[in-house]
Amino acid sequence: MSKAALIFLLITGFGCLSAQEQLGVRLDSYTGMQTAFLNPAHTINSPQKWTINLAGAGLFFDNSYLYAGNAGTLKMLRNPEKIKVITDYKNTAPPTDAMLIDFYRNYKSAYLDFQTKINGPAVSVHLGNRHSVGLFYNASLRLEAPRIPQSMNFHTLNELPDAKEITVEPVQLRMMAWDEIGCNYAYRWETDKGSFQAGLNLKYLRGFEAAYLSSDASLTYSRTGNQFQRFSRPDAALAYTTGNFENLDAGKYGLIPQGRGVGIDMGFSWIAPVSDDNYAFRFSAALNDIGKITFTPTAAYHYINKIKGDHYNLNAQLDAVKTLGQGIAKLTEIATGDSLNTLKSNSFAIATPMSLCLMADHRFYKNAYISFIVQQRVLQQSSPLHRGNMIAAAVRYEHRWFSATIPLSWYNYKHFRTGLAARLGFITIGTDDFFSWRKKREWTGTDFYIAVLLNPVDLKLTRGGPVFSRAKNIRCFQF
Repeated sequence: MSKAALIFLLITGFGCLSAQEQLGVRLDSYTGMQTAFLNPAHTINSPQKWTINLAGAGLFFDNSYLYAGNAGTLKMLRNPEKIKVITDYKNTAPPTDAMLIDFYRNYKSAYLDFQTKINGPAVSVHLGNRHSVGLFYNASLRLEAPRIPQSMNFHTLNELPDAKEITVEPVQLRMMAWDEIGCNYAYRWETDKGSFQAGLNLKYLRGFEAAYLSSDASLTYSRTGNQFQRFSRPDAALAYTTGNFENLDAGKYGLIPQGRGVGIDMGFSWIAPVSDDNYAFRFSAALNDIGKITFTPTAAYHYINKIKGDHYNLNAQLDAVKTLGQGIAKLTEIATGDSLNTLKSNSFAIATPMSLCLMADHRFYKNAYISFIVQQRVLQQSSPLHRGNMIAAAVRYEHRWFSATIPLSWYNYKHFRTGLAARLGFITIGTDDFFSWRKKREWTGTDFYIAVLLNPVDLKLTRGGPVFSRAKNIRCFQF
């Protein structure tokens, strides 16, 4: 891991500019279609007749494999030249003001999760009091390693003595870049016990690039110097696409879909009898991101469980490799004697990060709410992406022209986090990991999101100035 690689993680995330859950914008009733990505039934609760989401974006990065010492997100962005890597100081001491990247030594299994997401244009419209419809566009990039065994610890591999054999446990690594074009429908019906709501998001998925590596059995590994490596027989699957990468190598630009699929989100909720044009209690459940993308024809799926010999000079033989496809072909030729021996198919599928989300929402004071959220990943077939598990509580104050949310979350049942989000008018800015922006002893990730929207504004020119009015009896301010 180089300093450039870490800066790439940060800058690429902000350049693509979605955080893991974006609770500050997903819970706010005034953010329109954004609420549908937590539960598609929630759009019917919007107090506005219509909402247009102009754009939204964010970054999420979390891991337990490496850390930056005495660093924070803001400090790293301001002083990238002070980001140093421990391998640069084998025999010398690093500068005292360096943000030193080091690797954890004592863990049983580490993970890495990097996500960026663009929320494109979206619109949500109420059709009377019972129906709401909407359209949306999102684009995502995810890179995850949900299981990194101790044997792949950087220091273990870097300090491995010649000829010493270690056992490498099964490992998983996945990457997918895709977008979705979808529609939302929510319906509400009233009863004596309150109102019930149901909602659905239907999505057309396009995959632009993807790859995964999954091993099902342990293998042994040793090396001699930096040239020769020795492996036992593997039992692993490798799949990847190269369409857009190959176009870049050829000087061509523009993303071309390499795969397609469909996705569904479905949600339900119950609201206690309404008073003061608002609810006192809301209980909801949703299954999100059910679906998969099948990649073809630039896809390749390899399965390798036999090798020719066990002693290889990989460094020398891979020097001339220029592209991913060339590299895989060369590796399989070295290992099996024929670059096509391990190729099993020209298609593969990756499932989207499905989850079950349960939520309880209570208005305990005028415009003030407390929410409890439980999210549990549900693994589909077809090499699924992993959604983060989470238990969270959030307090928010919600008004037509401003809101504030403080979420407390227990992410993957390992890390406690405090978030902060605020909306002023039509702009929301927030983070689910506020303290990652401040200097801390060990920085392991960060989170950020922003959303821009429009909803009904009636501009009337009066002697006192414009009057901003709202739909559905929301009190307005007069200037």
